[in-house]
Amino acid sequence: MADCVPARIVVGGVVHRSDYPAFLTVLEGEGFLAGDDDAGIVEAAVAAGTSLEFDEDEVPWGYFACLEKFCVDHGLPFVRWCGSQPGSWPAQRVVFSGAGEPRAFLATESDEVVLTALAVEELGSIDAINAWFAAADVSVPPLALVDGEVVHG
Repeated sequence: MADCVPARIVVGGVVHRSDYPAFLTVLEGEGFLAGDDDAGIVEAAVAAGTSLEFDEDEVPWGYFACLEKFCVDHGLPFVRWCGSQPGSWPAQRVVFSGAGEPRAFLATESDEVVLTALAVEELGSIDAINAWFAAADVSVPPLALVDGEVVHG
């Protein structure tokens, strides 16, 4: 049985219409959509110009494996927080800008990013510390559907 903790993910960016059915399948597989009618929450976010946010109480291992992989593969920015599992992992925030690799940050149970004394020493300057905190504080863009070509980073 998987260790389950609370977790939240916010997803945005540009989804090509040809990828939309696969996106819905991934969301359904994560348990966010119960059926065809629930796809309306995605379309409502697009129409409202907002990102998608899902907040769950019991998430295996604290991450949304299929959704996060889809986002990385398709260049969709996301921010995910998960609570800690004592003895296994600390609470963390994971940030993906839409390019490169997701980056993990130590966080509190209320999703406040924290920096250890060792990390402060390794960063070495207030400018580096400020840049580190800025990298953890990413705003996820609204979700958009497009018909044209999408270039992934």
